[in-house]
Amino acid sequence: MIAESLSCYRCQGTSTLGMLVEHYPPHQARWVSGAARSGRAARFFGEGSGDRDRYRVVTYRCTRCGALESFAQERE
Repeated sequence: MIAESLSCYRCQGTSTLGMLVEHYPPHQARWVSGAARSGRAARFFGEGSGDRDRYRVVTYRCTRCGALESFAQERE
């Protein structure tokens, strides 16, 4: 389960839930297992192919110091 807020790991302020947006049109960032692949197909279709584990990345931002902390918890 994803929490709406966390304690900041740097300053113990309040970190609020958000996400890093990748590409256009906006998509939520993903974490994909394995080494990066190269070539035209990898760039066009992205690194997440059917044979790899993929997780949505959520990011928290501290309202006090601005630190970002990301987690890949929710499997696609």
